Order: sequence, then structure tokens, then C-alpha cells
Amino acid sequence: MIDINLLPSGMRKQAGLSSVSIDIPSEITLGVGGSVLILLILTNIGLGLFCGYKGIVIATKKAVWEKMQPARKSIDDINKESTDIRNKVTGIKNAVVTKSTGWSRKLNIISDAVTKGMWLKKITVDAKSLTIEGYAVSKVQSDMTTVNAFVGTLRKDAFFMTDFSSIDINNVNREKRGIVDISKFSITAKVK
Repeated sequence: MIDINLLPSGMRKQAGLSSVSIDIPSEITLGVGGSVLILLILTNIGLGLFCGYKGIVIATKKAVWEKMQPARKSIDDINKESTDIRNKVTGIKNAVVTKSTGWSRKLNIISDAVTKGMWLKKITVDAKSLTIEGYAVSKVQSDMTTVNAFVGTLRKDAFFMTDFSSIDINNVNREKRGIVDISKFSITAKVK
């Protein structure tokens, strides 16, 4: 390619290159560069100090949290126990109060079914069952026969069984008390 330009070479425009030059004294360039460098260093030091402070704050809060763990665990245990008791009370309310079960009559039936040589230790009612615990002793017949007769009497009573789907003997354990053999029994009646 042939370049035809009649201007002297000093006056010609160079393509793509700018001939503008800014004449900045080197003291200013060094001052600005140094200032930026000092600013970056101070920012880095400031951020490091801030992170260190936050680390100390987190460590102290963590120490306080660790100190509170035993108290928090006991509070959680109390809350769990409170919830369990509340659920049991609700179950008992549903089983005893809200249903018209006729508990006084049922307890009278249980009392009338107790035979000679038998006594009751505990009667427990919850939403799912009625549990009767007691002891039996008999010189005439087997202790198991006495317990079976008691359960049979309860099963035959239509009013007693209206709210229960079944009544079963959970266990009978023989124990020696002094010179007398007694049987400890547990009976469960499941609520319908």
C-alpha cells in the first residue's frame, strides 16, 4: 500500500496513538501512590482489629452459652416432664370426666368382686386402660383360682364391661411373706 501524505512528518497525525501527554511531577505521583498504599495498609489493619474484636465477643458469648447448658438441660427436662404430666391429666380427664362412665358404680362392682383373702393395692386409670394391682392368699384353693374368679366376676358384669373391650391378667407372682405364700397380681381392662 502506498501512503500519500504531503505534510511534513512532524505534523502528520499518527493513527491510533494519542499524542496527549500529561506532565505530572513525580513527587505528586509518589505522594498519591504512597497515600493509597498507606490507606490500604490501614484498612487491612482496621479490618484485622475488627475481626479480632468480634472473635473475642463470640468467644465470651460461647463461654456464657456453655455455662448455661446444664441449666438449659434441666429446663428442657422440666418442660418435657410438664408436657407428659399435662398429657396424662388430659387423658385422665377424657377417661374419667368427659365420658359418662359411671366410675362410682364400676368401683363398687370391683369392690363387690373382691373375695376373702384378696386385697387391692392400687387402681390406676388413664385414657387407654384401667389397671388393678393387688394381692391374693388362700388356704382353701390356689391363689391363681382366686384371681381368675375375681376377673371372671368382672367380665360377667355387663355394666362394668360397657366401657372396656377386654380384661386380662397381666401377671401373677408368688411371694413369701413370713410363713404365708401370697400372690401379687396385676389386671388390665382396655378402654374401648
